[in-house]
Amino acid sequence: MQKSYDVLVVGAGIAGLSLAAALSETARVAVLEREAGPGRHASGRAAALLRLLHSHDELRGLTEASLPFLMDRHPEIDGAPLLKSRGLLLLAREDQLPLMSHVETRARGLLRRLDRQDLLTLVPQLRYGYAGGALIEEGARDIDVPRLMEVFRRRFAAHGGDLYCSAEVSDMWRQDGLWRVQSAAGPFSAPVVVNAAGAWADGLARMAGVAPIGIDAMRRTVLEVEVREAERLAELPMIVDMDMHFYLKPEGGMVLLSPADETSAKPGDVVHEDLDVTLCLDRIRACFDLEILDVKRIWAGLRSYAPDRMPVLGFDAGRPGFYWLAAQGSSGIQTAPAVARFAAAQITGSAAVLPGADLQQLERRVSPARFAEAAL
Repeated sequence: MQKSYDVLVVGAGIAGLSLAAALSETARVAVLEREAGPGRHASGRAAALLRLLHSHDELRGLTEASLPFLMDRHPEIDGAPLLKSRGLLLLAREDQLPLMSHVETRARGLLRRLDRQDLLTLVPQLRYGYAGGALIEEGARDIDVPRLMEVFRRRFAAHGGDLYCSAEVSDMWRQDGLWRVQSAAGPFSAPVVVNAAGAWADGLARMAGVAPIGIDAMRRTVLEVEVREAERLAELPMIVDMDMHFYLKPEGGMVLLSPADETSAKPGDVVHEDLDVTLCLDRIRACFDLEILDVKRIWAGLRSYAPDRMPVLGFDAGRPGFYWLAAQGSSGIQTAPAVARFAAAQITGSAAVLPGADLQQLERRVSPARFAEAAL
């Protein structure tokens, strides 16, 4: 029997679940997730850090607009904070100092410069002579992603929303003003369907007869390692190479390492490459005086980017009722609350409330129509 809703959201990552929670306050909403549970891909495999340093001003604005929600204590869970102070350190060798100066200028006062002595005091594990300088964003914070996802899931459920897992979509078409969706959980219909399928977003669009954007799924490898005297690293900032060749982040008594790889990959359960693991460990050992006792886990996740590395948010101009919520890349978790409010307002035709944001500029920068305009 076909189930009817006001909005169908395809994908239960943090983007789809947060939007569903927002929409369910005033609409009948269902979320269709192909996996056995929400957040099994990009949302569940990220070393999430809230930072204001971004290459696009709009992403910084969406992060700032998300801060009140992320800093709040939510009764849906245990009321404990979702954020924890961490800091973000951008580390530069002597040959990277010109790039460091460029980044500092672009950040417009967000970052503080550290000299070598300051740096060694903050990070005594650095090998002597490796770094020529560094920049720090002291306000960067860890995000508790599982608990944030649970806030959205519980809000969605409390508003009567329906989450269908193991519900992979196999076909969809527009008929009589409704989207008809065939899935492993049965048939559904709604006037609006939201493409929150992450790395599968272009594939879902093709299924719906919508022109793809050209979204690229990029593999990112992460190692969880045990190190000697891990307690001495617990309060370190997240440390990132100035050219994004590696990062180090203490987490839960372990240390997360990554070669910060971005390799195009097909959507699916990606597997790490041994070469990326070797490169990561070599780069970390060249930079830090750490004794790695054991590599406990290695995994890879997918992050999705549009060609201009900005999110794609908005109705498709060629197919009524098809809404893009895709290509959040590395900023999807920290901008989820504001993006959900923005997208919900567009879908319901209400006024978005994002204090400090230039909404007209934001709409232009994230609209799927920008790719058609660029092709003219």
